[in-house]
Amino acid sequence: MREDYYNNHITSLQQQGLLSFGTEPVSMPTGKEHAIGQILVPVTSGVDELELCFCGAPYADPTSKIEKDSHEAVKMPECPHIFGKYCIVQWLNENRIPTCPMCRKRVILVMDVPVERMDDRGLYRVIDYHYSQPD
Repeated sequence: MREDYYNNHITSLQQQGLLSFGTEPVSMPTGKEHAIGQILVPVTSGVDELELCFCGAPYADPTSKIEKDSHEAVKMPECPHIFGKYCIVQWLNENRIPTCPMCRKRVILVMDVPVERMDDRGLYRVIDYHYSQPD
C-alpha cells in the first residue's frame, strides 16, 4: 500500500516535469544560488584569528547584521576551508562544476543529487551525499 503511494507520487512528479531519471542529475526547481546557500555553514568562533579571505578582504563580524555582499566566514560540509560568503557564492555560481577553490572537492548541490533505480518494481532512491571527487 505504502509502496503504491510512493510510486504514484514519483509518477506524478515526473508528469509535472519536476523529476526525471537517467544518467543526468535531477534538476529541482530551486535555483543554484538557493542550493549553494543551503550547504554553507557560518563560522562563528575564532573569526578574528582567521587569515584574510583569498580575495584579501577581512571577514565580517559574525555578531553584526550580515549583508548579501558581506564576507561572513562560511565553510562547506566535509571541507576544512573557510571563505567569505560573497566570494564562495560567486565562485560556486560561476563554475559549471562547483568545487572547493582550494582542494577541488566537488560540491554536490541539492539540485544536483542523482536518483538511482533500485529494482524492477519501479522503486528509486536518492543517492545521499554532498561531496565527491571530480572525475
